[in-house]
Amino acid sequence: MGYRSIVALAIDKTELADQILQTPGLKPALQNATTITDKSTYMVYTFVNWKWYSTYPEIHIIEQAIANIETSENFGFMRIGEDYTDVECLGNPEEFDIYLSRTIVIDGEEV
Repeated sequence: MGYRSIVALAIDKTELADQILQTPGLKPALQNATTITDKSTYMVYTFVNWKWYSTYPEIHIIEQAIANIETSENFGFMRIGEDYTDVECLGNPEEFDIYLSRTIVIDGEEV
């Protein structure tokens, strides 16, 4: 089965346009997201239950694009893995309304 993650990536539309031009293969990689949300000034891509390994071509391309804009404040990235402490945040996810929420579930019901 493999280790799975949930990922949210938000990119300012201006920054996104620049990255699509600079990072070969980024546009098709992002089009494979689980959901794509078009906000007025930015795009949000979510990847649910993905194997988020740099050795996978799509993931490598997305991570390359993030590395190119890592010093920018025009994006937000959050990845949570299956382990309780496995959380990765880059950029400014909160500026794009991306937050981590934790709950306890008992018998299928959130507490």
